[in-house]
Amino acid sequence: MGNKPSALKEVKRQVQGVRKANKGNLMAKNFDFKFFAKLSAQEQDAFLLCCQSGLDNPDSSMGCYAMQPADYDRFKPFFSKVLADYHKVGVDAKHKNNWSLSGVEGLPEDGKLDLE
Repeated sequence: MGNKPSALKEVKRQVQGVRKANKGNLMAKNFDFKFFAKLSAQEQDAFLLCCQSGLDNPDSSMGCYAMQPADYDRFKPFFSKVLADYHKVGVDAKHKNNWSLSGVEGLPEDGKLDLE
């Protein structure tokens, strides 16, 4: 894609079209053109891969998917907003896991969940 003005204009046209077609498409709602324009050509290509589902399917509610785990960090300004919208929490919310199995019935006495 590259940082060519004509390519940036086309991306903007596509995203705005999706916004118009489906206000619930989180990719389009949270797509920040200034953030996108600051990315290198290679990063723009990778970012658009994450957004392609929403561009191809305007009726999608999510519209974006990380292609690799590093995308969540690399494109954090975008994904943090999308995930906050999806989970209906603040952008600064922290997920806390509780992996305790205490109180769960039917587990092996040794606590191992091996399938062997």
